[in-house]
Amino acid sequence: MNLLEPPSPAPVPLRRGPGPSPRDQERIRILEQHIDDEREAIARYDAVLEAHHDEFVTYLIELIADDEQRHHRLLREMLHHQQHHAHVDHPGSRVPWRTRPRERAALLEAVRGLQRVERRDLRELRAMRRRLRRERDGSLLPLLCELMRFDTKKHLRILRELERAAG
Repeated sequence: MNLLEPPSPAPVPLRRGPGPSPRDQERIRILEQHIDDEREAIARYDAVLEAHHDEFVTYLIELIADDEQRHHRLLREMLHHQQHHAHVDHPGSRVPWRTRPRERAALLEAVRGLQRVERRDLRELRAMRRRLRRERDGSLLPLLCELMRFDTKKHLRILRELERAAG
């Protein structure tokens, strides 16, 4: 038994009734497998943190480990959503179904304001990264600017989804 790999979760009991379709079963299997893979990745990052105490290594590995933890949480929420949808015994899902928001005009205005903020941040981060990269002093600041740009692009993608729902 590999101590870095946590055991797989117990199989999920089915509710009485028609049960999950083959498509639902496949989605559940894929999500469960990915959750196991994320557990393994988290354990491996933890092992690196335990083995290497260099501040540089620790800082960067913790950035990745934080994302892996969030991915693990999101995958569990996706699994719960799929199980709930497939009528598999589960208390419910945090992942909501797409709906038409109330007060769409106010939401649309707020979303467009946030998009302007995020686009400005994207430009500023790009410029900051260029300036910092020229310094060539071994700093991690250019990398951190690049990572924040990735997050900002993700934020813009989420805001586009909200804009679409409110439009």
